Amino acid sequence: MSVAARTDLLNKSRRGVVIAAHIGYAAKGLVYLVTGLLALLTALGESSGRLTDSRGALREIGEQPFGAFLLWATAAGLLCYAAWNGVCAALDPEHKGSDGKGIIKRIGYGITCVVHLALAYYAAELAHGSSSGSGGGTRSSVNRALSLPFGSVLVGIVGAVLIGFGLSQLYKAAKGKVGEQYASAPLDARLCRVVRRVARVGVFARGLVFPVIGLSLITAAIRGNAGEADGFGEALGELARQPFGTALLAFVAAGLMAYAVHLFFVARYGHLPEPQ
Repeated sequence: MSVAARTDLLNKSRRGVVIAAHIGYAAKGLVYLVTGLLALLTALGESSGRLTDSRGALREIGEQPFGAFLLWATAAGLLCYAAWNGVCAALDPEHKGSDGKGIIKRIGYGITCVVHLALAYYAAELAHGSSSGSGGGTRSSVNRALSLPFGSVLVGIVGAVLIGFGLSQLYKAAKGKVGEQYASAPLDARLCRVVRRVARVGVFARGLVFPVIGLSLITAAIRGNAGEADGFGEALGELARQPFGTALLAFVAAGLMAYAVHLFFVARYGHLPEPQ
C-alpha cells in the first residue's frame, strides 16, 4: 500500500471515529431523555412515571413498539460512545494533557468507557431477550464489593469520587463552562446561546444527583450495609423526600431532559476533534 493510500485510510479512520462519537452522544441523550421523562411523570403524579436509572430507561425503551430494534440501535450507539471515551483516554484528542489534572480527566474517560460498554451489553441482552431485565443493580454491586478485602475502602473511594464529580458538574454549570463543543458549530448566535443555557441547566441538574449517590456509598461503606447504597433512581427518590421534594424532583427531571437535548445538539452540531 502506497503512502498516499495509507494516509487516506488513516484520515477516513479518524473521521469514522468522530462519526461514531456523534452517534454515541445521540444514544446517551436518548437514555437521559427517557430517564428524565419518567421522573417528571412521577413528580406530576402520573402512574406511568417511575424513578429509575439508565438500565431502567433501557427496559422502558424495550417495552415500546419496535422495542427490540430500538434497543439494538441504542446498544450500538452506546458502544460508539464507549469507544469514543476509550479513544479520549488513550489518544487524548481533546488535549487534556499528561499533568495531574489531565491524567485524572483521562482516567474519567476510561471509567466512562467501561460503564457504557456494560450498558451497551445490557441493552443488547434485552434486545436479544437473554436478560430478565432486572439487572444486578447498585446495591447488588456494592454488596459484592463489600465482600472483597478492603471492599469498604473501595466503596468509600468510589463514593468520594462521585461526590467530587457532582460538585464539579455544579461548578461547571454555575460558571458556564459547558457547551464547548458549540464553539465552531454552524449555529445561529442566538440559538447557540439558548442551547448553552439549556446545557447549563442539564449539567446542573445532573450534578445534584451524583453527590447523593456518593454520600450513600460512603454511608454503606462505613456501616458495611449495601442496603444503604443508592443508585440513580434511588437518589432521585431521596431528592423527592426533601423539603419541597416534588418541586425539586420536577426540576431535576426537567434538567435531565435538558441534558438530553444538549447531548442531541452535540450529536448533530458539536465539534469533536479527530484523534491524531
